[in-house]
Amino acid sequence: MFTLLENLPNELIIEIFGYTKICDISFGFWNLNTRFNQLIRSLKYISLILTRNQTYEKILLSEQITRIVIVTLDNIYLKPFINLRSLKLNLATENHLKQIQSNILPNLVY
Repeated sequence: MFTLLENLPNELIIEIFGYTKICDISFGFWNLNTRFNQLIRSLKYISLILTRNQTYEKILLSEQITRIVIVTLDNIYLKPFINLRSLKLNLATENHLKQIQSNILPNLVY
């Protein structure tokens, strides 16, 4: 006997999402059905680690992300991350520093 992912309780699916990268959740589970969309939208305190080869532009949940770690990415547009509270920059560029303004990132804790 086997169990379908869709038959699992919401709490277990959210627990599984806790071990999954937000990019994978966004691309793998978004628009499967209304239930998954609601579960994804209910996620809080989402962290995102960006490296050179990742495509952050297509992240559907940018307004839910509260923490970003930028490892080796030169060009990133931070404005979509309106609820960002924590930002860690390894080797910050001038472009990064220009975007760290209270009108662009109003929830960023200094």
